[in-house]
Amino acid sequence: MTWEEYLYREHSRETIARWARELRYFRFCRAYGGHQNDGDRLLVALSDPDLDPDMFQPAAPTIRNGRLELWLSDTYYVTESVVDAAKEIERRLPGGIVIDPPLDDEHCVCPKYYPEIWA
Repeated sequence: MTWEEYLYREHSRETIARWARELRYFRFCRAYGGHQNDGDRLLVALSDPDLDPDMFQPAAPTIRNGRLELWLSDTYYVTESVVDAAKEIERRLPGGIVIDPPLDDEHCVCPKYYPEIWA
């Protein structure tokens, strides 16, 4: 299976592109899969780890490498309701501290790796 086949196996290219354009800060991150026991998620990273993560419910918070990461998924998948929750959280995010991309590799659908989506 090619990388593109894997990336678009659960959701079409059109769906992921639409989500990417609808969301300002959250990025669709494809699972690593295999024995990683991870799932697809929407992810945003903030440079201020001291922010109260409760402000961003229902996102799950993680502090990693001096930053606050917020992620959303429906178990192992991203659904329309997850995207809607991300849109609501984005209204509360202080934009000046967003780290983009939140995951710096091709698993993260962001302008750095997929500029054609935002063209």
